[in-house]
Amino acid sequence: MPQPEGQSRAKRIAILLPNPCNPDYRVIKWAKLMAAEGHDVRLFCRHQGQIPAREEIDGITFIRKEISPRTFLKLKAKSLLKTLFFSKTR
Repeated sequence: MPQPEGQSRAKRIAILLPNPCNPDYRVIKWAKLMAAEGHDVRLFCRHQGQIPAREEIDGITFIRKEISPRTFLKLKAKSLLKTLFFSKTR
């Protein structure tokens, strides 16, 4: 069904960061804007310290996994998402 003029369909947006995103204000600001527009925003980043492995803040789902920066940079985006989604640690 066509969308009304000026409106777009909500999208699933994945943001991949090789750091813990604690905090990365540029990325968080952009993610908040996308979430405010109704998009499903998931921010995948490295887990570090006492930060929860998964949480939702301001409409953004933060998913943190223990993965080394070297491994993160070697993986292609598709295989990285597969690693993040289907690894045994949730």
